[in-house]
Amino acid sequence: MSVMRRLAATRPQQAARPPKPLAATQLWWLHPSRIVLLVLMPVYLSILAYDFKQRVPLVYVPGLDYWFGALLLLALVTGMQWALATCSPERRHAEPPRISLELMMLLLLPALLAYAVWFAPLLSRPQLLVDIALGRRSELRGDIATVKGVTTFTQFGVAYIIAYAIKLGAPHSRLRRIEHMGALLIFVLAVFRAFAWAERLAVIELVVCFTVTRMAYLQLRTPLTRRVAIWLPAMAPFALYGIFTASEYFRTWEFLSNQYSSVWAMSADRLITYYATAVNNGIGVLVEDPDWPYYSGGF
Repeated sequence: MSVMRRLAATRPQQAARPPKPLAATQLWWLHPSRIVLLVLMPVYLSILAYDFKQRVPLVYVPGLDYWFGALLLLALVTGMQWALATCSPERRHAEPPRISLELMMLLLLPALLAYAVWFAPLLSRPQLLVDIALGRRSELRGDIATVKGVTTFTQFGVAYIIAYAIKLGAPHSRLRRIEHMGALLIFVLAVFRAFAWAERLAVIELVVCFTVTRMAYLQLRTPLTRRVAIWLPAMAPFALYGIFTASEYFRTWEFLSNQYSSVWAMSADRLITYYATAVNNGIGVLVEDPDWPYYSGGF
């Protein structure tokens, strides 16, 4: 009887014990090989159903290079699984790297310089921005140009945002005001680039890199936060569709409204076309270039 009493006395305490926090890195959609198999591969294979003949004069899908692309995706999965299998638990849960202020500035300054060189011509032609705001033009690609080897340095901004997210989540790091201002400036410039250069990817890549890196240090302590985090990818396509439709409404709906029944139909068609033609164009570059591959680093 004494044993039964002790067991009964401990049951309420055990039931009241809070659940163990779930690390965000344990979420299925932050597992690299699952993302490739469950998201990237189905999207890649779905391109087979796209009617390319209505959009492009030369169709390269399907073909040997297309299936080679699928093989490369499987090679990614194999490499990821091998890396995870050979990585010790101590290394998986190692302390985040310590990133100095000097390194942060080394990432920030080239990005700011590249943006300054890229969009400096607008200082003498502010009317171009007014035309975009008034809907007279959709982008500035025909009015200003990139500078090879210089404007590509804007990608340092992506590295800066990743380092910023690491320092924001690492318990031993302390962010200075200039680092916060740098992150804000990179995001503002990316938004400007998305509208002036019609390159929405500039914002998307920052948001995705920041979110994934920041979640590496989150602890999901409550059942609600765990459920929301687990089902977040299910809501992501609808959010993408809504944001894309909003941007297309201000960017191209005025010019294409007579070709579609609604802005939603237009945005869906353009969104699918972006992904499908990107694969077709990429394969076309390889097929039509007899001298490929180059070993100069240009690609």
